[in-house]
Amino acid sequence: MSLPNPVSAPAMSGAASTSKRLEDLKLRVHRQLLERLDLVALSSLDSAQAEEHIRSTLQRLLQADSPELSGLERERLIEEVGYEVFGLGPLEEFLKDGDISDILVNGPGAVYIEKQGRLSLTDVKFRDEAHLMKVIDRIVSTIGRRLDRDSPMVDARLPDGSRVNAIVAPLAIRGPCLSIRRFGRDPYRIDNLLAFGALTPQMRELSRIDSLEERKRLTKARLIAFTKLAPEQRQLITAARRKAFEVDRGVMEADQKLVDELLPTLDASVRQAYPQS
Repeated sequence: MSLPNPVSAPAMSGAASTSKRLEDLKLRVHRQLLERLDLVALSSLDSAQAEEHIRSTLQRLLQADSPELSGLERERLIEEVGYEVFGLGPLEEFLKDGDISDILVNGPGAVYIEKQGRLSLTDVKFRDEAHLMKVIDRIVSTIGRRLDRDSPMVDARLPDGSRVNAIVAPLAIRGPCLSIRRFGRDPYRIDNLLAFGALTPQMRELSRIDSLEERKRLTKARLIAFTKLAPEQRQLITAARRKAFEVDRGVMEADQKLVDELLPTLDASVRQAYPQS
């Protein structure tokens, strides 16, 4: 059995040299782009017009700077510089992949993704810590937060709802760290929840109730059932209700209003057992 020929050292060196050349060119063209852009005029354009304007500017810059580039290399550079201008830099290609559920950045040189339940290290890297911090700052600035040594951890969300957590020194000892927990492009619907067993047919019917009288009847039955539970079970339900207030205050306040209205109509034993609002 013949073994595959190993890649020669000169070939590896040549590939590394090409990659370094393209990275230096991307950084140089990005700087030239920022110098040439009229940000005031750009702000008056919609996103599609702004992207087209920047794309045409990049094409002219690359033609003047490196006319020897192949068409494929030129398109790749234009796309990557566009990610730096409009998106989250090297992470943008992962955000466009709906099958990726997690993006984990453990310092500028280690970017992991989770895809179909498997975590893997990618070959994507940030130039340095400053490059990574620029991307993190772009995320947290949209929610009016800051990230520095005095406030070294922040939680945020991307426009698509993805959850973001970032930490820096002194909490992060190997450079800034970033995690992006993504959601599926197609949200689960009632039929999906029924198929998973996360929802029962009875729960679905309950969710369809829109009659105030019916809600009152069910709430009254719930209050009476609560008094028949063991003390530790009541404590668990009370704690769960407090947590639910944090998640969806509007819904829980409406429920509590109904409870407050019904409690005076019930027996004293029920009123004493149920925690007051």
